[in-house]
Amino acid sequence: VVAARVLSDGRVLLAAGSVPSVSNSIPAPGRMGFYGLDLGIGLAAILGSAFSTEGGVHIHNAVAFGATRDASLIVGVYHVGVAGKDRAALRVVAHRGADRKELATISDMREAHGVVVSASGRFAGLRLMSPDGASGRVDVIDVESARVAFSVATAGTPAHVGFLADDSVIVASANVGTSVASTPY
Repeated sequence: VVAARVLSDGRVLLAAGSVPSVSNSIPAPGRMGFYGLDLGIGLAAILGSAFSTEGGVHIHNAVAFGATRDASLIVGVYHVGVAGKDRAALRVVAHRGADRKELATISDMREAHGVVVSASGRFAGLRLMSPDGASGRVDVIDVESARVAFSVATAGTPAHVGFLADDSVIVASANVGTSVASTPY
């Protein structure tokens, strides 16, 4: 289970579920997917439909994800293996209900430490860390065109990325002196 944010209706957005065990043929309970958890009554309801595992993208490979306040758009970053290598790439996928769209595959960064989706749902900001951990980057992806709108290199892992109401993005580095504000696209 991975928690991402509190939705506008007060539920907590979760990525959860299970897959059948490799060691036996008894399926584990629960469907993989995104859920809205109502903490008041302790009930979780699936958002959209059950999660598709095509293309090697699985909830249990989720690194980070973010969403609009109403969860109409969820952007997830997943570890995917390439040519037998574990965690060889990061795949960025947009989920709108049962629909899924691949936005990017990132092979030069090791980890995603967070995803933020702008209030309009137009952009997704990713906090990324290099394989050696010495540097990082923020990629801002235009969700509709599935293109990287811009990237900002940081010294160390980016500490924060956030969007203002007009889709302007603010990036702050963990290291003193690297702070960037960008105008909307």
